[in-house]
Amino acid sequence: MEKRYQSAYGMRTAPRRRVRIYATDPMSGRRSPYRITIDIDNEPDLQEGPRGSIVEVWDRDGAQECYYAPVNC
Repeated sequence: MEKRYQSAYGMRTAPRRRVRIYATDPMSGRRSPYRITIDIDNEPDLQEGPRGSIVEVWDRDGAQECYYAPVNC
């Protein structure tokens, strides 16, 4: 029975991931027309932002004309 816990199956990452992109405040509603979902290669070692070689997120507040600190996802 111990072999089951030594398997790499439960430790491997998915080859792809779905990412939601909001072009407006995500709290504005679930039916926001400014929301899309993209399917990208999974990057297991994302940095704060999140930021990787495929996608980089910049949180900009257009009303206040400022950027917010990156988040740790």
